[in-house]
Amino acid sequence: MAIGRRGAAARQIQSLFEVGATGLLTDGQLLERFASARSGDAAEMAFAALVDRHGPLVFRVCRSVLRDDQAAHDAFQATFLVLVAKGKGLWVEDSLAPWLHAVAHRVALSARGSAARRRRHEQARAKINRSTTQEAGPETRELGEILHEEIEALPERYRVPIVLCDLEGRSHDEAARHLGWPVGTVKSRQARGRDRLRERLTRRGIDPTLRLGSALVPQSLARQTIRTAAQGIEAATAPVASLTKEVLMAMLTGQLKWVGILLLGVVLATTGALAIASGGGKGGLAPARPRETVLVLDDAPRDPVGKIYLGVDDGVVAIDPRTGAASRMLIQCKMRPRVSPDARWIAFEWDGAIWVRELEKLDEPKKVLDLEGAEFGTPPVWSPDGSKLIVSLGLRQDKKGPWRFKTVRINVDGSGREELKIPDDDGVQDWAPGDRLVTTSSRNAEIGWELYVMKPDGSEQVQITKGGTPFYTRFSPDGKRVLYADGTTDERRGIWVVDSDGKNRRKVLSVLDGYQWSACWSPDGKRIAVIIPEKKSNGAKSRLTIVEVDGDQKVEFPLEDIKMADMPDWR
Repeated sequence: MAIGRRGAAARQIQSLFEVGATGLLTDGQLLERFASARSGDAAEMAFAALVDRHGPLVFRVCRSVLRDDQAAHDAFQATFLVLVAKGKGLWVEDSLAPWLHAVAHRVALSARGSAARRRRHEQARAKINRSTTQEAGPETRELGEILHEEIEALPERYRVPIVLCDLEGRSHDEAARHLGWPVGTVKSRQARGRDRLRERLTRRGIDPTLRLGSALVPQSLARQTIRTAAQGIEAATAPVASLTKEVLMAMLTGQLKWVGILLLGVVLATTGALAIASGGGKGGLAPARPRETVLVLDDAPRDPVGKIYLGVDDGVVAIDPRTGAASRMLIQCKMRPRVSPDARWIAFEWDGAIWVRELEKLDEPKKVLDLEGAEFGTPPVWSPDGSKLIVSLGLRQDKKGPWRFKTVRINVDGSGREELKIPDDDGVQDWAPGDRLVTTSSRNAEIGWELYVMKPDGSEQVQITKGGTPFYTRFSPDGKRVLYADGTTDERRGIWVVDSDGKNRRKVLSVLDGYQWSACWSPDGKRIAVIIPEKKSNGAKSRLTIVEVDGDQKVEFPLEDIKMADMPDWR
């Protein structure tokens, strides 16, 4: 027995020399050693280091989405088996954490979908066992699921430091070493990511101070995962093997679709170039546009059909509603951009303030309102004539208490500041002719918000929704109707329209895929433009749907080149 122990020790020492001190290796080095290790022990040690390093992150995501311990264990193993299958083809510049976060989220969603299908076909089965865990109760884990969904929706530059620092608990110095960024860049991008996360969670009626507890990976689960990785997917249990294959096939299908999209893009780009050469039109978007390029078009009379302006990653893009083609890209517009009714100005939030700039010029923006330490401001709301702005500043004295708003009205140049006397539960969402406002309010809301219409002095209040979580609220051009998005349940998911007196509420468009969809009215009030970021692409792709108010004549345009599209304005 002693000889056997010495032999095992010798093999472990040999493996250590082959692998290196795993704690000092980067994720890329560990992955390379795992994929190319000559001995089983060396590969196992490299993979064990990756499981030890990122297991808590993966386990937290799986438990948050699935809310069932056994299902989370299966999803945990499947996530790392996907890593085994994809490892040789992965190019890891810094940390595997963001990639594993995305894969774990996809695996968990797939596992939940499979469980739902089984429930439909197994009538004899009772409720899913939702065992108590050490992390948090079911309610907190449901909120955690939304948190991970919103993290995946962040632009990569903000998502990476959030995953490394907030989810994995790395210091700014550690994250900077992993990423090859200056420490100041890590801090600033983490702060910007937190701002976006806070705004999105608040918009969905979720407490943005939500914190998830630690997710300790059971030793038995870690050991089983490492053993299965060493032996191959054939050694996995049937549920784990099935889940792994399902996700790998989905990832492969996604890659094939992307190839097809690229080929289609080449054809469309060629066709567009021929049309321009033959005098078919001006402008257009180059098929391979750098991420932050400014495309300046020749001045031309305003098209009577108008443009659909979208907030995107750090900017705004204009879309032709007839073709879905992007015609202009502006940068440095930052968070929650809103275009004035005459399409002359754009207002947006950035660095604790509201800024305004002329849409047709690329000069420096002007700060018009300081948020005065508020945790966030509602999207800037333009007056119908484009001369004024309203912003509600979100405040909260107690982290567990309700939000309170201070609503301010200013001129477009920042002068004439006036605090409005609307209820402090309400945040202003839009401004209609006749000096009426639509607000989201926590009053009488079971979860999230309800919608109210009122005058700027708080008079003539009418509650126009009941139930659900309405967001992205907009008046029709004549102020007689209000549209909003809802996503509480499958029955509610979509775009709704209600009269401004609360009557005739109806769904215009169901949205069963994607997330954080938003909509606006056409200038004539006859159509609605809906932007739907694709959930499977983590917001990297979106689609534009234009639909008649009665729900007929629906037209869709894929926006393959547009990332993180949000908050349209049709001007």
